[in-house]
Amino acid sequence: MTKSIDKGKNYERYIADKLTDWAGFKIIRTPQSGAWQGTSGDIIPENRERPFIWIIECKKAERWSLEAILLGNCALFSSWLAQMLEEVHSDYVITNTWRLPVLIFSRNRKPDFVCIPVHYVSLLAYGICAPTFIKLNHSSDASYTIVPLDELLTFNSFESFEAFIERYLATSSCQEYFESYKSK
Repeated sequence: MTKSIDKGKNYERYIADKLTDWAGFKIIRTPQSGAWQGTSGDIIPENRERPFIWIIECKKAERWSLEAILLGNCALFSSWLAQMLEEVHSDYVITNTWRLPVLIFSRNRKPDFVCIPVHYVSLLAYGICAPTFIKLNHSSDASYTIVPLDELLTFNSFESFEAFIERYLATSSCQEYFESYKSK
C-alpha cells in the first residue's frame, strides 16, 4: 500500500510541476491528500488567495486501458469519475461556486491524459488549440472527453485559457449543466 500511496503523491507533484511551468505561477500538491483545511482536489495554487477555477484529481495506476475506458468496462476509471464529481459537488456546497472538474491520469511509461466533461469541449474547439479528443459516453448521466495533457498544454497561455473558462462558467448553458448535476 505504501508504494501506491508514494506513487500517487509523486504523480501529484509531477503534474503540479508540469502545470506550474505552463501557468506561470506555483501549483503544489495539496497537503494531506486534499484534506487540507477544506481544500478540494489533489493540486492547488501555492497562493491560496489566487482564484483557481479547477478541481484537479490526479491518478496514477496500472489497472486501466484506453480500450476498457472507451468501452465503459473500467471500474477503476468509473470510481475516479465518481470521486472527481463528488469533490466538485462538495466544493459547491461549501463555496456556492462551481469549478471545472478535471481528472488527470496515467500509468507507467504512458502519456498523461486529461478527462473533462464533454460540456467543456466547446471551450477548446474555437481554434485556440486543436487537441485530439476522444469522446466517451461513460454513464447515462454525462459524457466525457479525454485529451492528451501535452496537447492541452499547447494552449496559448494559462491566463487566456482560464479567462476563457471563466466566461464559459458564467453562461446559462453551463449553469444548466451544473444545476442538473446538483439535483441528482
